[in-house]
Amino acid sequence: MREDCAQRPTPAAAAPSDKTAAQEKKASSQLLERGNAKGAIEAGERSVALDATDGEAWLVLGAAYQQVGKNADARRCFNSCIKEGKHGPISECRAMLQ
Repeated sequence: MREDCAQRPTPAAAAPSDKTAAQEKKASSQLLERGNAKGAIEAGERSVALDATDGEAWLVLGAAYQQVGKNADARRCFNSCIKEGKHGPISECRAMLQ
């Protein structure tokens, strides 16, 4: 059983979406930049559920969790980035765990 952030979606993250993983990742990143960490987490959870191999999506999601003080969830995201990520900033995920 995978133990990552996508395993425990928020109610909004569980809602069906017509967006692609890339669109959800972009929304997550933009929401985080605007200071809306809750929205970033919801979009980020949808993104990694659609494409667990995207290291950048895991990184953004982990950063959003960090911003709201959920450090255990952030660490799980960074670990998932390393374990499941096939492309993107995997080395940055490793650095976040230092």
